[in-house]
This record gives sequence, C-alpha cells and structure tokens, in this order.
Amino acid sequence: MSDKIVFEGLNICREKMEDFTPPDLYWLSSEDCELDQSMDYCFECAEKQAKILTAELKAEVYVDGGYALDGNDTIALCEECGILLNYTLSASGVKSELDHYLKKNTKIDLNNEEECYSFIAILDCYNDYLSLNNRLLKLAKLILESK
Repeated sequence: MSDKIVFEGLNICREKMEDFTPPDLYWLSSEDCELDQSMDYCFECAEKQAKILTAELKAEVYVDGGYALDGNDTIALCEECGILLNYTLSASGVKSELDHYLKKNTKIDLNNEEECYSFIAILDCYNDYLSLNNRLLKLAKLILESK
C-alpha cells in the first residue's frame, strides 16, 4: 500500500511538470591552475565565468560537466542566475528536503514545475534509504492531499 501511495505522488508530480526538464549542471576546470569546482552553473553562466576567470587568472579555464549531479546534498541551483539544475539527491539531501517540506504549515505547490521536480527527486529515493521511507510516505500523502 505504501509503495502505491508514493508512486501516485510521483505520477501526480510528473503530470504537473509536463515537459519541464531542468538544464544539466556544469562547473569550471583548468589544467593551468587550481579552481574551486564545487560551484554549479547552467551552461550559459559557466561560459561567462570561464571567460572572466581566463582573463583574470591568465590561465585557460574551461566548462566541464554537462550532466545531472548524482547524489547531491542539496537541490542544485546555478551559482550565477539561480536557475534549477538537473540533480539527484544523496541520503542527507533527501533528509534535508524532507525536513523542509514536512515542517508544519509548509505549502505544497503542485503548480510550480521546479517544486514538482524537487518532489520527484525526493520520492525517487523511496526504498533507496530505508530509514527515510516513513517520511517519504508522509510527503507523498501531502502531495496527494494537495492535488
């Protein structure tokens, strides 16, 4: 029964998303100097930052990546423009998102495609982190109640 509720929640979010797909994640790299590669960017912002840093550092900085970040501890947003990027969550990422969404009086907005994407990233972890399954089920129930 629990599996069915979680899958219903996932399906509702997928339907609400329609054709929304966040862009892939990029970061900056260089073979000429040390760079902080922990910052995530959309492609356009990564290109701009690479040009700026190449000029500032007098070293070749290039765009790397171009795929979803697996096992992220938080949602992935572009460091420059703030757009949601393609990601999956680690156990601590799922726990953190559940802490946020299961707070008392937190609204579930199924008309927001980015939020639906986040719900999918969270609920897709059902059975991956068994200790979180009860809380994942609670989120799925909130989603069903909000439809």
